[in-house]
Amino acid sequence: MDFSLPDATPTGQLAQEHGGDFGNIAPPLSWGRVPSKAKYLIVVADIPRADSGTADDSVLWLVANIDVGETGIIADHTPPGDVYRGWNGPTVGLSQQVKVRFRLYAVTKTLDDPNESPLEIVVGLDKQNVGKSEFIVPFAPRTTS
Repeated sequence: MDFSLPDATPTGQLAQEHGGDFGNIAPPLSWGRVPSKAKYLIVVADIPRADSGTADDSVLWLVANIDVGETGIIADHTPPGDVYRGWNGPTVGLSQQVKVRFRLYAVTKTLDDPNESPLEIVVGLDKQNVGKSEFIVPFAPRTTS
């Protein structure tokens, strides 16, 4: 599957406006070439454990049950699908950096157990999917404006 962040900075970073302390604007995402077996898509953004992510706090965004006919998410708009966790951008101090991992899962059935934690959902998705694509981008705010 193709999967990208259209508004990455020229150096490939998550734009500052997407940070929790700098606007907290949900980023745009785009995708294509979804496997034919897929019925739904699921988007997850998190802080990888190696970069201080722990348990459910590491999951920044979780949107499930996206129709396979969709081709992306528009910045700062309600995503197509069921929002299990709304965008909560990364928070680090000025001139510090954290990595944000974006994952797109292609699945054959809806995600409909609201009793699972976001982390439990992600662990399950890693075991059961018909396609997965991911990328990691750094987030490093430089100014307060």
